Amino acid sequence: MYRTLFSLAGLAIFGWILLIFLPTWKVTRRIADSALFPAYIALLYVAGVVAVFRELGPGIMGDFGSADGVLRLLQLESVALVAWIHILAFDQVVAHLIYRDNMKNRFVPLPIQSVILVITLMLGPLGFLVYWLIRVVRVRGLVAWGERADLPLDPDERPVRFSEVVTERSVIKAALGLLRRERTLTLVALGGFLLAGIAALFALVHGDWLIEPEGRLSEAVRFDLALGIYNLTLAMLLPLAGMSASGQRRWRRWAVGLTLYAYALENIQAWRGLDPRFSNVAGPIDQILGGVFFLQAIGILILFVILTSRFFRDDVLPDHAPLRSALRYAALAANLAFFVGILMSGLGGRVINDTGDLMMIHAAGFHGLQAVPLVALLLGWSRLPLNTALRWVRLAGVGWLLFCFGLLLQALTGAQLTTRDSAFGLGVAGLGAWVIALIYAWWARRSAPAVATA
Repeated sequence: MYRTLFSLAGLAIFGWILLIFLPTWKVTRRIADSALFPAYIALLYVAGVVAVFRELGPGIMGDFGSADGVLRLLQLESVALVAWIHILAFDQVVAHLIYRDNMKNRFVPLPIQSVILVITLMLGPLGFLVYWLIRVVRVRGLVAWGERADLPLDPDERPVRFSEVVTERSVIKAALGLLRRERTLTLVALGGFLLAGIAALFALVHGDWLIEPEGRLSEAVRFDLALGIYNLTLAMLLPLAGMSASGQRRWRRWAVGLTLYAYALENIQAWRGLDPRFSNVAGPIDQILGGVFFLQAIGILILFVILTSRFFRDDVLPDHAPLRSALRYAALAANLAFFVGILMSGLGGRVINDTGDLMMIHAAGFHGLQAVPLVALLLGWSRLPLNTALRWVRLAGVGWLLFCFGLLLQALTGAQLTTRDSAFGLGVAGLGAWVIALIYAWWARRSAPAVATA
């Protein structure tokens, strides 16, 4: 019976599909307003609870108050499956809460809403926490759920034109110009490269990447380099996002503070011979600092969502629609990378299903922030009509997303990167589409002046 209830509860996935992929469809809105799917799972839960009480008696509730009691109960198939149905029901309740609130107030764009709902599907409370924190930041305070929240507007906020920020017609010169505008984040990124160089030099002299008992300098080097590249990317995005001067200052202070904490904890713990996240030998204080590391990652995710959500507004980069479109695709890929990073934190490593490697998709998602906008920049300096340039940007963006999803499917199925399966084919097809778009954009760039950004 319990397995039957479990299978029936799985039908509620159709509710998730509607919320995530068809948020504006009138059927989705009606189903969300009626809370049909949470009620359906709740009925299955009631049936399961009644059966458990008949089988074991109401005395099992006495085990709810202790860890040992809960562990004993969850070893029973009946209790474990009913408890899972319990979780499914409340995950859907939280998803409906997020959906209905955001559809009313639009604290985040719909694609970002879908990403948050995916996180809620996989890791319920985490999805709620991400949305709640974004909501608090956007309204700068606590506003009751379901009430209308008028977002405060900065009086000095105005649309940013690409031509005001970037005057060079070269990818390298344009990037350097943006980095000079955002010196603080650029210096923070260069600090990460410096830390990586110091650790690599020490390992070379020391002859080993391991500092006993569990400090891995190789992991610290990879972390410092990745976070440095990420901050360089943020430094190039911030001047284009159209934030007010005060909004930029607030965003920058938080970004710098969280990044410096991450650098410090990753490197100090590694040099002390400790794993900064999942140490087996650290004391209580170091374990707490590792937990704060996770909260710091959530903070960086929220800042990223706030920044990239700007590019889902039509008044940002009004003179460069291809770049605005490219940044939207790139934001989706990077949010997928954030989700995979959270998954790796939960797993305590990069491996899933024995042989699946999540690090590849984690890296590919973040590199979408450079790959897709690169195509848009080249197209923007071409003679192509606007609609043609936008079609090629869409090809590059969709291709990169397919590449990422192919890597994700391979990891989840435990396949090696070179395994020739359908996921491999999807990834290759997506990467090929991006390469074709890049080659075409490079060829089109050789002609000037630009009209595609009009």
